Amino acid sequence: PEGDLQNISEYGLTQPVGNNDLQVMVSSARDGQGTANSSKFFLASVTLKNIRTDRNIRISNSDFELIDTDGMKYQPYGIGSHVMVDLSPSQGGTTELTFVIPQSAKAKKIRFMFPAMSGFMGSRSIVVFVI
Repeated sequence: PEGDLQNISEYGLTQPVGNNDLQVMVSSARDGQGTANSSKFFLASVTLKNIRTDRNIRISNSDFELIDTDGMKYQPYGIGSHVMVDLSPSQGGTTELTFVIPQSAKAKKIRFMFPAMSGFMGSRSIVVFVI
């Protein structure tokens, strides 16, 4: 249901968004090749930048989610070839997220949950990129 997405900011492609720790931008999103079992790859290019100067930021593939027009959710297999990336202070770069979705599915949004930076279990900021 879309109910869990209310009060979440939505952004378009190539629109960078960030907090005090991290900036993220989805620069492109497209269907990839079909797979043998009536699925297809869906690829998204994502730019991540650690804007802190004092510590690494770890991002996991589970921080990302693809939501299709039917509200189904998919997690990427990786961030580039890894399930986790560590960004050093002031480091950034562009990488690919690879999802596998049904061939009939139409991708609608990519949701990103900012990593929790403090020791407290505070709420994590969530942003949605409409693709």
